[in-house]
Amino acid sequence: MTSNATAETPNPVRDPDTGEIDILEDAWEEMQGTPPEYTIIPVPKKSNVDPGGTIEIDLYVNGYGGVSQSKLQINYPYPDLITKEERKGELNYSIWLAEDSEPPAIYSTQTPQEEHRVGEWGATAIIEPELFSPFRDKDCAYPLLTSEVTFAECPFLQIKLFTSEDVDSGNYPIHYTFTYGDQDDVSQDHKETVVHINNARERREPWVTRGAIVIVLIALASLLIQAWNTLWV
Repeated sequence: MTSNATAETPNPVRDPDTGEIDILEDAWEEMQGTPPEYTIIPVPKKSNVDPGGTIEIDLYVNGYGGVSQSKLQINYPYPDLITKEERKGELNYSIWLAEDSEPPAIYSTQTPQEEHRVGEWGATAIIEPELFSPFRDKDCAYPLLTSEVTFAECPFLQIKLFTSEDVDSGNYPIHYTFTYGDQDDVSQDHKETVVHINNARERREPWVTRGAIVIVLIALASLLIQAWNTLWV
């Protein structure tokens, strides 16, 4: 049986074939007259990676209010952390804005859109105001925004950083600064996550653990065989 809450939840995607998101136009207009208050939410996929591995961090922007411009700056100022190869990483969107559309038309995509170049020291995402669009109303609450959720099983934003195989082990803080507002009023929100690069011992630990499990299973199987043979003696 379907609950009332589930039955009353509208489908955020208007057109399943194109992925067009059903934006609440009235809520959009109302939001533009509200002073903005936003926070950046970084969610690392893993807390530690091996040298040469990929750091993956999902990113969401939560809040409410009208903005005319915004940017997200991600800094990792460590000369040996990122690969020396030409591709340093990826910064992808799970939604995209149709150009020359009025009102805004926003679409989800199964394949994240790579929009920005990732550098050796940092990355910058310029986020269009329409990407903070209300698409689902809630009684006695602010509407849910497209920047707060996943679409097509992808986060609003995701950054991938390709690490160097020669990077030293240890902890590396990654800094996020979200700047938003207009020409008269600018606000910022800061966050930090830490990624740990595994040393040689830590890289061996998963295999040691797997080996220990195999030994335990073999010992258990041996005991079961002995018990079975005892019953039939």
